[in-house]
Amino acid sequence: AQNLQKATAVSGSKGVFATEAGFHTALSMPPGANQPPVSEQAQAVYVLRTFLEHFAMGIRRTFLYELIDEAPDLAGRDAELHFGLLRNDYSPKPAFGALKNLLAILSKSEPASLRPIRVGVAGATGDVRRLTLQRLDGSYLVFLWRTARVWDPERRRPLPVNPVRLTVSLPDATRATLINPISSTAEWPLAIQDRKVQVALAGDPLVLHVTD
Repeated sequence: AQNLQKATAVSGSKGVFATEAGFHTALSMPPGANQPPVSEQAQAVYVLRTFLEHFAMGIRRTFLYELIDEAPDLAGRDAELHFGLLRNDYSPKPAFGALKNLLAILSKSEPASLRPIRVGVAGATGDVRRLTLQRLDGSYLVFLWRTARVWDPERRRPLPVNPVRLTVSLPDATRATLINPISSTAEWPLAIQDRKVQVALAGDPLVLHVTD
């Protein structure tokens, strides 16, 4: 948000791109760095959240730093060598698969015309974020994610995130499925009762694929 304000000061209403965003996985790096490390699994969660947050804030394109770890560093001490979606031996980190899944879920182009769909979210929504997109085929993607930390940067260990129960109102929907892009593109049917579906949202971003 701060960087968007700074960009507006010089670019006005012109579009803003994020040209370098990312998280490194050098877990053995010395303490005291400006950007502490995260685990590979936390990197996957935070990368997807970053893309969703940026787009929800009006940043139309985000470039991730970077594709591959630049050089071997088996000790994991050099942050600059561990920002990749791929390890230096070209094996994929979980973030690679998560981002690949996200891109597969999305349409390759925008619909010719947009039609609004009604969506409401109730429950423990204190840290819940959402973004609704329309796909080229006319269906909708309702992204749900939280700002809860999944990683302790000081102790360098994962943090459990207890799921919150959400009631998502979809008065125009005829069908809804659930996708967890962190793990796959598989769609799991959701029961629509009284024009609502129930979702348990923990640390991973989730997607509702909705057909009206």
